Amino acid sequence: FRDAIGYTPISWDELSHWISWSHKYFLADTSHHPDLAIHYTTYTRAWPLLIAAVQIPFGDFVPLRGVAMQFLLHLAVISLTWDIVKEITARELSFGARLAKATAWFIVLGLLTAEALWRFMPLDLLIERPLLYPTAALFVTSFLALLSSEHRLKLAAAMGFFLAATYSMKVTGTTVAVSAAIMCFALWIITLKDHALTAPRALTREWKAVTWYGLRLLLLILAPFLILYVSWSIIGETSKFCLTAPFKVMAEQLKAGTFFAGFNEQAPRVFGGLLSYISTYKTPITLLAVLGLITSLSHHRLWIPMVAGCFLIATVFVALSLAYTLCITDYERDTLMSLQRYFRFALRNLHYTGLIVLPLAGFALLARLAPDFANRIRRSKILPLGIILVCLPLF
Repeated sequence: FRDAIGYTPISWDELSHWISWSHKYFLADTSHHPDLAIHYTTYTRAWPLLIAAVQIPFGDFVPLRGVAMQFLLHLAVISLTWDIVKEITARELSFGARLAKATAWFIVLGLLTAEALWRFMPLDLLIERPLLYPTAALFVTSFLALLSSEHRLKLAAAMGFFLAATYSMKVTGTTVAVSAAIMCFALWIITLKDHALTAPRALTREWKAVTWYGLRLLLLILAPFLILYVSWSIIGETSKFCLTAPFKVMAEQLKAGTFFAGFNEQAPRVFGGLLSYISTYKTPITLLAVLGLITSLSHHRLWIPMVAGCFLIATVFVALSLAYTLCITDYERDTLMSLQRYFRFALRNLHYTGLIVLPLAGFALLARLAPDFANRIRRSKILPLGIILVCLPLF
């Protein structure tokens, strides 16, 4: 990593937050002690803890090793994506084993080429990448959970773990909970629909079991996040800091009658800044992701995570508008400092999921419009080899 990257931390957030905190945790062998001089003690601490953890086998602290941890997290999400795409193409699209694996490689290498999750070899220790990794894993896992009833509860448990991981990385992970709740509700409705199609009379007799199934989905997906949120609000005393307890400040401003004037001023500024950023940041990838979103609307289930991703973008917009109204002041508010960095993980998540859905939903649409041609693709013995040859330059 040292020779390949030549990493040198230059960001103030890196030096004062993630590296500084991790170094202190490593030296003190604890992350929670009154003598630790930690700024923003209300922030969740998974990322600095991961940077500290990777130092333990070596006995000393080198910030560069934190970059290796990001690489491993990125590799884990890419590996998960390969497995899930292979399963979806085999089960949903009826691909043979070789074609399913070749398609999974094509999509994964395409994602790496487009740098949809940032560069495979990261160049900094900012918190946005570690926040994006569990967010993307949550959405990718939901694809398979929505399409396959087999092991749906286990997949829901994995989604719950990823949701909790987003909050443990950064308090911004609370915005992901809205999208997770939407997908949880969709999973329950789909289960009801599947059950009604296979045994409509039994559904009326077994409504208690079906309701309990929905509650289990809700618990598996949302309970880990809620437990972590409540426990950290007590341990981390989040009410002391505006960014981790904005509604406390909001209530005070509502009582004083100043909230709406400030929000009406900041929300259009934030919206304009985000719109400008979306229109200029990795525009070709954004257009392909939007095309994937549109194509997913033709599929009976793949549209759900994509719409949930749009809700994530909307939720982050509202959260940023509140942050710049209630918490961020002076120069940082006047210049909308760090607005793009705060928002980027939601846009990157749309890039990642959109590029995955585009070929999957596109082939499903092709299979409905031209079933004979789709069947010839499925039976082709040369196509997997052709896909591999295309993947080599991407690799």
